[in-house]
Amino acid sequence: MRPCLLLVLTAIGLITYSSCHQSPPTPVKTDSTEIKLVAGFQQGEALFRRYCASCHRSPKRGGHHNEMLVGLFERMPAPSTQYFIRYIQDSRALEQAGDQYAVAVARDYNHTANHHFRDSMTVAEMRSLIVYIRVMGSR
Repeated sequence: MRPCLLLVLTAIGLITYSSCHQSPPTPVKTDSTEIKLVAGFQQGEALFRRYCASCHRSPKRGGHHNEMLVGLFERMPAPSTQYFIRYIQDSRALEQAGDQYAVAVARDYNHTANHHFRDSMTVAEMRSLIVYIRVMGSR
């Protein structure tokens, strides 16, 4: 009886082992949207470091302007993404045109806030910056 039991247990073990390890794992498909968002985040982070971090310290570094990023797009006039692009292209022009948000920001920061990146960044780069700010502002 023992040899038969040993044979049955060995057979069950081999069947179980072979069924678990028959094929390699199926690769997970990555959505092209995810790839674009990751690329946008990475580009946005680089742009933030290059153009923004000197005044608006990176949230990763525990900078004193972190609170500026939290809820930033909820505070801006709608549609906030489009407004953000217009604002960082030339905030002084918006202020001089009497834009309420730009005037309020200028007043709150003693007119030291001057964003003029129209010639420094493309709209696509500004959108990447938006991805980065939205992610970091939600942490």
